[in-house]
Amino acid sequence: MQQNNPNPYAVSEGIALDVSDQAGEPAGRWHRLGASLIDSLILSIVIWPVILFVFQIPFASVATLGLGAKLLLGTGSFLTYVLINGYLLYQGGQTVGKKLLGIRVVKLDGSKATLLTLTVVRHLPLNLVGLIPVVGSIIQLADALFIFRENRRCLHDLIAGTKVVVA
Repeated sequence: MQQNNPNPYAVSEGIALDVSDQAGEPAGRWHRLGASLIDSLILSIVIWPVILFVFQIPFASVATLGLGAKLLLGTGSFLTYVLINGYLLYQGGQTVGKKLLGIRVVKLDGSKATLLTLTVVRHLPLNLVGLIPVVGSIIQLADALFIFRENRRCLHDLIAGTKVVVA
């Protein structure tokens, strides 16, 4: 027996949705680089005086710190990053740099990403891997070079299920 009504839950033929394109135009590589540089500059302006004057660690000796000191420094930097950018990330998926350059981070379907995703899931894994001598640096370089792929999603975007789009 043949049905006259097709299944209302079936996917229509000829309609294929590419989830990666639903959230808008991917942000340009130069905009992403610019936003990253702005955010790094702001973080450095806040962090370096603390390192130099509060902890009295000379600039030249930061590279020779042990793993424990690097973890402490990394934790402080991460918390400072969240304090500076947390509200903007929560509101619209933007850091100060991304807001200035008109780009934002969204989930693949274009919806708002959670603050946990934007801070911990998106940044923590690669920052921790970066502590591994040699291998960490190679993986962090690969993360940055992924920007040259067609969809412009870096490793941290792939890990978190996010992408950066024009706001």
